[in-house]
Amino acid sequence: MLLYEKETLGFYITGHPLLRYADKLKLITDADSERLGEMRDKDTVTVAGIVSHKREIATKRKDTMAYVTIEDLKGSYTGIVFSIYTEITGI
Repeated sequence: MLLYEKETLGFYITGHPLLRYADKLKLITDADSERLGEMRDKDTVTVAGIVSHKREIATKRKDTMAYVTIEDLKGSYTGIVFSIYTEITGI
């Protein structure tokens, strides 16, 4: 039902899907969408949320990167995710 609310209206009416995990999220995160603006460049943060949108693109090196919009209980933010390529040798 929550998925249909979000798709139809663009927001949740009956409650946010993360609401039942709010207490646990407080234990494992140190930032949310409201506090990210206060953080300095290169600060390390732990966040949690629901991926609400993703846009993949190819880099100049033909690697995949993505712009990911993450929604938490206080709003949303967009982050960039880079692919990591590791080569295992000797196997």
